Amino acid sequence: MTRRPEWYHKRLLEDARKEKTEVTTGSVKSIHDIVRIKGNEADLIPVYDKLPRSSLLDHFFSRSVLLKDFADNSYTESGGFTCTPYQYRVDNGRIILACRAGVNVGLNKADVLLEKIIIPVEGQERLKVEYRFANKGKVMLDSIFGCEWNFNLLGGGHNESAYYRVEGADIGDPHLDSSGEISQAEHLSMGNSYLGIELELNLERPLTLWRFPVESLSNSEGGIEKVYQANCLLILLPVQLDPGGELQFKFTWQVRDIRA
Repeated sequence: MTRRPEWYHKRLLEDARKEKTEVTTGSVKSIHDIVRIKGNEADLIPVYDKLPRSSLLDHFFSRSVLLKDFADNSYTESGGFTCTPYQYRVDNGRIILACRAGVNVGLNKADVLLEKIIIPVEGQERLKVEYRFANKGKVMLDSIFGCEWNFNLLGGGHNESAYYRVEGADIGDPHLDSSGEISQAEHLSMGNSYLGIELELNLERPLTLWRFPVESLSNSEGGIEKVYQANCLLILLPVQLDPGGELQFKFTWQVRDIRA
């Protein structure tokens, strides 16, 4: 679900703050006028999405960008791939997409050709993805590439059935509506044991992964609160390419039936 400004967002927060002031001053309000805040008011600042919440979204940003910056959309996109149309073709069951765009590198802009190949494996519930980068410009490319994925496995409310797991690693809070950074990951599983579904990510090299919940602002019976819509996973790849240089990396998604 793409989070967009709604007319009631400003009204809800303004009414909630007004209610707090009136309670402090002793004013009396009708129960129909009361707006309650469920949780910490500081956590209820609306976040709006710059792009549709889909998957295989291609980002470039500087090395100074943090997980929090990306999650709350306070970062600056360095590359032009999120708003430039891709050319595509289908070749022997492979979906090949290509896009050439600029990537900001300091005061300069690198000319980058990005190609991604999506290969659905018939009968195996498996998806292979290959990325290729080529620096077609005259300046060095030094940036962070992020491949964004969004899923909904009913992980809201700290659902005990919905989880992340990295074998042999302590990732802290394993719930699907948790946030965190996982360093040097080659494998990651996310699933819902109640639904009997698990998705397994396998990377060809150890990389950093970011995860965070996608939450919208809603007014429920309990008050204004953030509601889980999906969980976002970002695969981070440092890209350093001299002019004429090329780089590629691959990963796969495997869907597993974990019903007993």
